Amino acid sequence: MEKLNLIFKNITFFLIIFLLMVTIFSPGVISASIEKTSQQVTNSNFGDEEQILYLLNGRTILTLYATENVDNFYVIHSIPPNYEFQAPIYLRIMDNTTANILDYKIEDDRNPPNKIINFTIGPMKKNEKTKIYFEYFTLTKDKIYSDLPKDVEIPDEKDIPEEIKIWLSPTESVQANKLLFKIRSKPIKIRSDNNLIKYVENSIKLVSFKRGDYWPYVEKTIKSFRTKRGDNRTVDHIPKLKNYIINHGIPYVLYLLFPNRFDNSDLVIYEARRDFILTLAKFGDAYSVFFNHGNCAGQANLAAALFRTVGIPAKILITEPSVIGGVYHCITEYFVPTYGWVLTDQSKAINLLETKKCLILKVCHPNDENDAGHGLQKQGGTMYLHKIKNQKIISNTGYRGRRYENENSIEVDLKLGNDIFNITQSVWDYYTQYANRDLGPINNQHIINSTNAQQNAIISFQNSDMDGYIFNITLAYNEYLKIEAF
Repeated sequence: MEKLNLIFKNITFFLIIFLLMVTIFSPGVISASIEKTSQQVTNSNFGDEEQILYLLNGRTILTLYATENVDNFYVIHSIPPNYEFQAPIYLRIMDNTTANILDYKIEDDRNPPNKIINFTIGPMKKNEKTKIYFEYFTLTKDKIYSDLPKDVEIPDEKDIPEEIKIWLSPTESVQANKLLFKIRSKPIKIRSDNNLIKYVENSIKLVSFKRGDYWPYVEKTIKSFRTKRGDNRTVDHIPKLKNYIINHGIPYVLYLLFPNRFDNSDLVIYEARRDFILTLAKFGDAYSVFFNHGNCAGQANLAAALFRTVGIPAKILITEPSVIGGVYHCITEYFVPTYGWVLTDQSKAINLLETKKCLILKVCHPNDENDAGHGLQKQGGTMYLHKIKNQKIISNTGYRGRRYENENSIEVDLKLGNDIFNITQSVWDYYTQYANRDLGPINNQHIINSTNAQQNAIISFQNSDMDGYIFNITLAYNEYLKIEAF
């Protein structure tokens, strides 16, 4: 009889475990969990019946250099926010970090949906150099533009929702109210027959020729001269030389002539073989770039100015580059009434940009554009991702970019994909609230359980194991729910 009771207890135990596992893996649990949150993501503009989810991985290496002995100081850096098609999963401070990080907190930036990580760095001695390494993973939806209306007209302001009108504002770095842009936009608008999509495409073609390394007439002349001499060498060094003269030489001369017009933030100083090289920020505001050419940030300002001046809301996104490299990349988004926001890479004249090329670090607000300034003022129109609250510390971003070896994609049912996306956004909201916080032994254990589950979810996705991802991200969500109020 005792053996029968033991067998019965074992069967009951395993049956309960089985039912719990089935319940956790069930997509229904994901939907039920999401109902407890305020996260709402519309299904419009995303896929038809199937949904491709991408795992994107980015990394930042920030070098800090002390010009004098300093006590504790703060370093603030933007990190991926929850966005329309992006749900961050986890952020990791990497083991090869050499900086003395005493503490860090993830906080809301001043403008939603942006987030920042605020590092407290320990004392540094004069001439000491140290680095912060951190990486982040995001779950990103593919965005299908097959339902984008092609015959939509450039809208009147009355057709723009009130909450979107802020993206029509002229700012310090996006001077959409300049007479120059009003005049220049007219022929583009006429050539586009007042069609919004055509206007955007014609505008970004113009903007794409405003690259800082673009000097077609000189290149053509030198190539012709060399051809006559039978010399087939390329002239790649010509754009680089021109880029250096315009973006560094001219500003440096202006700095010598008008030093009082420059803020300290205009000067980017970095160490190279123990020698200091003084370089001034490029002129990245829309007005300057129109005449002077510029980098991707300046081109984004110019594209946004051309869009806004005719009544098309536009915003600038700072993203991880979609190619291997050590810089970030600015792109633009424009608003189509009754449809939503559309991505475009103005530097490459690519409209309807794929979301898998966009690991977003910051959604720039008009306040950010005003802070960037223009010309000789403030940051010359360039918006930065990090700030250091100590004048004795200077920095250089040694590397920023995507780590493709850790990325993957999985195709799922549309509804399941949206449920997974929503719960991932909810997990990120909890993670940014509780990460690296001391909430007592019981709550701290729930935080550890959640962050372990988030990391396991990433590993599952890398291995194309969607069931494993669902299990772990749901486990992380449920562990966060157990944290008691503090």
